[in-house]
Amino acid sequence: MDNFTSLVPLILRAQEGDEEAMSELIATFDNLLKKLSRNDNGSIDEDCYQTLAERFIKAVKKFDAN
Repeated sequence: MDNFTSLVPLILRAQEGDEEAMSELIATFDNLLKKLSRNDNGSIDEDCYQTLAERFIKAVKKFDAN
C-alpha cells in the first residue's frame, strides 16, 4: 500500500469530524509545514506555520478521495 492510499481512511475520518484523525494528519505533515514556514535565518515563522496549518485543514476537509 503506498503512502497516499494509507492516508485515505485517515482523511475520511478527519472529514467526518474526528479530531484525533486530523491531529494525526497534521503530525504526519508537520515536518513539511515547518520546512515551508522557515524564514531566511532558518527559524520557524509561527504566523506562517499557523496559516499553513489552517490551509492544510481546509484542504483535508475539501479533499475528494474518490
